[in-house]
Amino acid sequence: MVNENHLTGKEDLQKTLNGMGSSVFLRNSQVLIFVCDQNYNIVEISNKVEELLGYKNEEIVGKSFLDIIYPEDIEEFREAFKNQNSVQVRLKPLNKEPVWCCISINKYKFNNQEFVYYIAFDVSELVKGKEKIARLSSFLSSISRVNQLLLKKYELGEIFTKTCEIFIDSGLFHYASFMKYIEDFDKYVIFSHSGEKISGITEEELIARKLYEIFPFIKNSVDDNSIVIINDLKSLQKTTPGMLELIEKDFKSICVIPIYCGKNFFGLFLFCSKRSWIVDNESLQLLEEWKDNVEFGLKDFFKDRHILEETFKKELFFDRSPSGFLLVSEEGKIVETNQSFAELVSLSLKEITSKTIFDIFPKSEEPLRNMFKMLLERKNVEIEIPVNFDGTIRWLQLVGEYVFEFNLYLLICKDITEKKEYEKELEIQKQKALELERLKTNILQNISHEFRTPLNGILGFAKYLRDSVGDEEIKEFLVEIYESAYRLFRTLESLIYTSQIVSGNLKPRKEIFDLKIFLENLYMELKNIFKRNTIELRLEINCDECLVDSDAEFLKTIIYSLVENAVKFTVKGEIVIRAYKILEPDRDKLVIEVSDTGIGISKDIGNKIFEIFRQGSEGISRNYEGHGVGLFNVKMLTELLCGTVSYESEVGKGTTFRIIF
Repeated sequence: MVNENHLTGKEDLQKTLNGMGSSVFLRNSQVLIFVCDQNYNIVEISNKVEELLGYKNEEIVGKSFLDIIYPEDIEEFREAFKNQNSVQVRLKPLNKEPVWCCISINKYKFNNQEFVYYIAFDVSELVKGKEKIARLSSFLSSISRVNQLLLKKYELGEIFTKTCEIFIDSGLFHYASFMKYIEDFDKYVIFSHSGEKISGITEEELIARKLYEIFPFIKNSVDDNSIVIINDLKSLQKTTPGMLELIEKDFKSICVIPIYCGKNFFGLFLFCSKRSWIVDNESLQLLEEWKDNVEFGLKDFFKDRHILEETFKKELFFDRSPSGFLLVSEEGKIVETNQSFAELVSLSLKEITSKTIFDIFPKSEEPLRNMFKMLLERKNVEIEIPVNFDGTIRWLQLVGEYVFEFNLYLLICKDITEKKEYEKELEIQKQKALELERLKTNILQNISHEFRTPLNGILGFAKYLRDSVGDEEIKEFLVEIYESAYRLFRTLESLIYTSQIVSGNLKPRKEIFDLKIFLENLYMELKNIFKRNTIELRLEINCDECLVDSDAEFLKTIIYSLVENAVKFTVKGEIVIRAYKILEPDRDKLVIEVSDTGIGISKDIGNKIFEIFRQGSEGISRNYEGHGVGLFNVKMLTELLCGTVSYESEVGKGTTFRIIF
């Protein structure tokens, strides 16, 4: 602040300086000179002040000399002023970095006027040199300590934590952290950190967000695998969400060091300081060398861990495995094996490694050599060989691969004796089941033959009498006889079909025929069979020419079963057989429906009606008769013809079964 009282006496002081010849000296001096009164107020300056600090004479005269000294250095300056000693302080230039100056304090008295000369020499370069030496020394010490960590083979977490602590202790940084990169999620996790907290961002938030979203400049460092140092944090404030907190906490610089393990990005060190980082070749070179050391140590760490893991895996999977393991040379020499194999062949480990695999399995040399040949061709192969080491025949299974890197066969040997015995027993049971199936089929065929002959006689005579007798009462009895005999005949046919379907012996025999003619003939047969005055049987065909490639016998059985089912559950009304086509871009579909106006099917039954021996009503107290295989046969025969069956029903109104081919 300008002291106006002091300015009134400026002319008197100026005269005094002129009397001393000082004005000319000040104008031409090549050093910084400040002439002040006893209260530190500046009354005159040398031209060098404007050149170095940027202050003009009229801007600085009247201000306190203390105003241009950095606050941290004022106390030291006052002490020097008191004792008239030289002192090294930082002066504040206009819009520039601080200037380190060595100031000589000289008090003079002339014509009863007391004033002070402050003669200042710019020693910034010298100070920077000392700082640089101190910084490099601290750097070297820190790097040496980190290298010791790497040599001592600490766990990774401990290495990174101690590294951060070392750099904080050195005073080089105020915050240090290592962030591990999780490739699967493209996220970072704070592995370790030390120093002041630089941000309110929690580790959970860091995991949830990409680090690039918080500090975008990190991406360039990682992509280029290069060290990035940023001193001007304010310039990144708008583009970097996380920068404002750093600036508010008086951080001045950031250093990002990406760490790679081989070609793969592993993570990064993030260092923050409250001082600007002086970027010079020596510092950058030290950082690069340190980065290389860390990456080499990381690679070495994973190499050692890989060796430990492989050793552990060998012990776990090779030595402790319940299966026998063998490493066999191309000549058949057993290089290494495990205890499980020794137990399988009733030999000691020492005995085994002195033999070839052909010595151990002399009767299986040919299959073993064939196996080795196929393994060399990278083919999957397994062999089963019988052995007799203790008087008991056992079966061993051998599988393996050829390890090209070592020119060795890796074989795995398992005792499959129980499996072979089980398979043998299974085959015996299978043959017994097939024999029983053949016996059952023969019995059913014999029964079918024995039943069909008398049933055909009953059906024939009942039909003749039904059609020729005029007495309606007798005719009604004859209709019942005919339908009962026919139902018995159909039951027998259905059971035979079911037996053949379940055994898998029934195969379709397809032929091309006219569906319209087929349905018209079938309709006439059905009309002759089901002659009830209370039920009308109708046929609707909505396709003029309809040649199909199918099994006519299967189709006849399907429609017979559906009509028979409809008759059984319909007291009065109608039964309609429909056939029509659905036109679709890829191919036309054939639909056959059988609808009735019967009692309908309850919704809770669902598709259970297609299960074998299931009916709409079940148990000996059921309301309707039936054997429970008709709809099962319909479904299975439809699927054998590559079709689908479904139904729609409403209780009390009727049911429609739909077959689609």
